Amino acid sequence: VVSTLIQERSKLGAAPLKVYCSTSAQKIIKNIIDDKEIISGIDFVEITDDSYVPIPLKDTLAHRPHLDVVETANPRFPDSMGVFDERTGMLFSGKFFSAHVALKEPGADPTWKDYVEDWHHFLDCSFFTSSAQVAVRRIFQIAADNCDSEIGLKSADVTSLAPRHGPMVRTEAWKLMCKYEAWLHRKLSAENEGHVLILFASAYGNTTTLAKSIQRGIEATGVKTVMMNAEFCSADDIKKAYTECDGLALGSPTLGGQMPTQMKEALGVILNAAQQGNKESTSVRKSGSSVISRVPCGVFGSYGWSGEA
Repeated sequence: VVSTLIQERSKLGAAPLKVYCSTSAQKIIKNIIDDKEIISGIDFVEITDDSYVPIPLKDTLAHRPHLDVVETANPRFPDSMGVFDERTGMLFSGKFFSAHVALKEPGADPTWKDYVEDWHHFLDCSFFTSSAQVAVRRIFQIAADNCDSEIGLKSADVTSLAPRHGPMVRTEAWKLMCKYEAWLHRKLSAENEGHVLILFASAYGNTTTLAKSIQRGIEATGVKTVMMNAEFCSADDIKKAYTECDGLALGSPTLGGQMPTQMKEALGVILNAAQQGNKESTSVRKSGSSVISRVPCGVFGSYGWSGEA
């Protein structure tokens, strides 16, 4: 689309196309469009922590409104930015405050009761780092940065959220913004204080080698790990380790096209503990003595020589 637009503007002798984006987004665009002639037809305007994009008006004597733009880049979405329209109070938030869900009634204002789990699930799957928390805090400052006093007591405020996925949020906009801050703080605290359980069984040592490699990779990020070989653990040991962990990696070989008995039994213990946790707590992290109901999980294994893959 961008390439076609630039080509049409070039035929008309128009000025280069202005593209407002972050430095990361600029690199992405240049990598996608390998035609140097088309790239030369783009006038990149860098978006930083706080930038203004003027809105063109025919009446040059009128007060010219603008869009307030903040960079909200994070490892998952390096080109992300938030755009605030002070005329309407609408914040175009990109991936933030999104949900993979459709409204039951088009145009309706989503309620907290009906959509909070969808909003939280999207955050839990999409944002993992302190840079995401910094991005949310920049969004909070967007109205204050929009005024001369830098306090924002009388400046335009966010009244609605327009995320990239899911419904527009009006009544619950500020509650969702505040909850994002709280959820990210809790998630990052759990990452600093918690650990990942690596539970595996190994027939000839190959899955053990994989488990140790995964352990090194996780610990390289500053997260602690606990290694457990299911062949030498009781059901109680596995249940206790699962209810205390903040992340889980399961590893298994195949023997005759089947999962080893030790891993089958371990998986049963984990699923039963998770089911019990769902009944006792809706938390995705430990809270006092409550049983954890959900943790991030991954699987690995050494297999395929006999066709199981």
